Amino acid sequence: MNLKKINAVSVVANNISVGDKIPVGGSVPGVLNLSLEIDKIPDDLRVAFKKMRDNAVRINTPALEQWLHNVGADIQSDIYAHFAAFTGVFDALFPSVMADTPDKSNARYMEYSETRPARLSDLLHKNLFQCAECAIVAQLYLQDVGIDSKYVNGEFLPSATAEFGDAHSWNAIHTSNGDFVFDPANAIHIKRGVLPNISSVKLDNQQLIALNALLMEKRHVAFFPVENILTHKTTYYGYGDGMSVFPQQIVQNTTNVDVNFHQTHQRD
Repeated sequence: MNLKKINAVSVVANNISVGDKIPVGGSVPGVLNLSLEIDKIPDDLRVAFKKMRDNAVRINTPALEQWLHNVGADIQSDIYAHFAAFTGVFDALFPSVMADTPDKSNARYMEYSETRPARLSDLLHKNLFQCAECAIVAQLYLQDVGIDSKYVNGEFLPSATAEFGDAHSWNAIHTSNGDFVFDPANAIHIKRGVLPNISSVKLDNQQLIALNALLMEKRHVAFFPVENILTHKTTYYGYGDGMSVFPQQIVQNTTNVDVNFHQTHQRD
């Protein structure tokens, strides 16, 4: 595993494999003091991954490419097919995993300890996944099918004027026609099923060194705008410190600078 610690609450990881212990956040206090061990890939998850791969092949048709064009989603159909397959299969096979209640959050917290990591297989079978575990499983699948991706434990802002960032985990995706955020814990539910939550990163090369500069200058707090490829809503993801108040000021600073989203993540 390649792991980069951004600050006290944010990390980026790729090449995740069995035996790795990965820092997690979400609703668990302590953040980087707690970790999830990939103790094994459970058999039901292996079955799910195979079904996802098979479904992605079936989904990737000229009709999908035409639909993506019609809705203005500038993403390759073969890559989108894998996000759609992951989302649909995961939602169908593990419908109660992502259900979030206070009791579930407490039970999840009890699985973690500052002296030992929680185990992926235990949290899956006890239906105790939240965003971090879901993004880690998505990372395992995306690696398996060869999509250039990274697991990110950071923060989310619903708008540039949000007072605080929310701890959140997602997957950073690099493709030949741009960079994307895949948020597997927050699928888009419609009457006919679920759609993957994918957003394009809205930073051009002139804006991008600010994001890199903020990280390299040890300020270690940066948010970047993304636009959902289906809803076209703008939100913000990034590397928070768990304490930022009125992070829109950080958003404004970030969008005045220069680097590549993917290159930032490559500095493992």
